Amino acid sequence: MGRSQPSLGLAPPSRRKDARAKAARFTAHKTIPGLLASSARVRKGVESSELILDASAVDVRSSMRGLGSRGHGDDGRANVKIRVVADDTLVVARALSQASAGGFGEEKSARPKRNVAVLNMASPLVPGGGFLNGATAQEESLCNRTTLYPALKDEFYRLPEVGAIWTEDVLVFRDHTGQDLGKGDRWWVDVISAAMLRFPDVEDTTDEDKKYASQKDRDTAGRQIKCLMDILQAKGVEKCVLGAWGCGAYGNPVMEIANAFNKVILGDGRDSKTKHWGNLKEIVFAIKEERLAADFAKHFGNGLQVERLALGQDHTSDENEDAGTDELKDLEDKIKELGLRIGQSNNPSLKTPLEAIRAQMMSQLEQKRSVNTPADVLSEENSEDDDEST
Repeated sequence: MGRSQPSLGLAPPSRRKDARAKAARFTAHKTIPGLLASSARVRKGVESSELILDASAVDVRSSMRGLGSRGHGDDGRANVKIRVVADDTLVVARALSQASAGGFGEEKSARPKRNVAVLNMASPLVPGGGFLNGATAQEESLCNRTTLYPALKDEFYRLPEVGAIWTEDVLVFRDHTGQDLGKGDRWWVDVISAAMLRFPDVEDTTDEDKKYASQKDRDTAGRQIKCLMDILQAKGVEKCVLGAWGCGAYGNPVMEIANAFNKVILGDGRDSKTKHWGNLKEIVFAIKEERLAADFAKHFGNGLQVERLALGQDHTSDENEDAGTDELKDLEDKIKELGLRIGQSNNPSLKTPLEAIRAQMMSQLEQKRSVNTPADVLSEENSEDDDEST
């Protein structure tokens, strides 16, 4: 895995992050406004972005553009195809939207009736998470490659514990390498932006089998996933790309999130007559880190196996290596911030859970270091804390 030869002359992570931050600000303040000015469809998508707290209140009629029925007549579980793919969110979404023979294991089909929907695993506090500061997690990647960022309006924040921002007709104008796409190669997605729990208390067990320490957190995660699925159904989504929501820096146990998705999507066997997902036919969990993807598939069950796309398999090694380094730096920064907060706090009831969270993150950092990070990179210091993404 990784590069076949050493990387020579690579700038330190702090400098690369500064360069990305500068590029991100140009994207936010120049590139995207230019696209807004030139495309009525992009403008309408941004302007119509909405915060949804109650999926039952969604205007279904306005959401079913071009669809022949409202899609409540079938048991969606019987028809929904579920996959786990070790790749980038937008790469997977593109393969789904093209539905090309050999591109994603499907027979060639007609153009989808509506956009593929993707989950933006969002920061609950800051629109775009650490996008403007050069972070490279999933939300930041979406903001860098699409017109999503201006649709994450300040008035929507702080994001609710249960709820989501729905944005239609988000234009994808860059590929996974950060290169601008030609006008004829640009394409569209719908985006649902929502936050998972941050730093929940977990039982002190092995990393693979960590569990929530509180039933309340388990219930909250389940309600948020149910809200997500209800919105996708109400909006008439046919294909969607989800992920290992909150299982990165936010510290949600993979087993808990995978189990919650399974229970919500497939039901628990007691309410099978009430589980309908309307027009939804395909769900793909796009998880770039292969070990995390394997853990998620195992805990989701139902015979899921991790797949890789036939298209563009050669793009992942360099990208994953750089993203892995950035993820480590972001995690180190969060640990430093927690240490400062602990040192400044005189409230034992606050310090105790913060210390537990810091210990969990330290364990996660050591594990990631041992897997894929060179020691010279880890010695770099970067005090800027900016990534609020999952």
